[in-house]
Amino acid sequence: RRDVLLWNGDIGISAMLGSLGLGLVYQNALSADDDEEAFAPRTVAGGLSYTTGSLVLAGDITAEIDDDDDAEFSFQTGAEYFLQNTYAFRFGYRYEPFIRGDGREDEENILSGGAGYITGDGAIDLGFFRSLDRSQNWQLLASVRVFM
Repeated sequence: RRDVLLWNGDIGISAMLGSLGLGLVYQNALSADDDEEAFAPRTVAGGLSYTTGSLVLAGDITAEIDDDDDAEFSFQTGAEYFLQNTYAFRFGYRYEPFIRGDGREDEENILSGGAGYITGDGAIDLGFFRSLDRSQNWQLLASVRVFM
């Protein structure tokens, strides 16, 4: 058994240019060795968003970088619509690779959605996601947030 002490850091930049949002991040930039990188792999990600009135459209792509220069990509895209600045409705799609229990590499397509009630004091959210490829991979999520 080996204990892994992980000190790490991310480097990122983001900007809003009118209705357009841009972001770029290098995550886990300080991974020290292979054991630590297994827990926190190095990734590079970029994202783009567009806001118009009550509608926000966004997407990003992430590349996991390993020493073999064999990057694995995942991407996400989604939309959020605010009704009367109080009710939020969300829908999204995510593609990501994963490793099955028997060690085989595979990929997965996931749909998500949700709704929220948001005030200046807090929010209540209900959301779900479900894999299109593995029917047993789904979650129903609820959260209550208090803004201070």
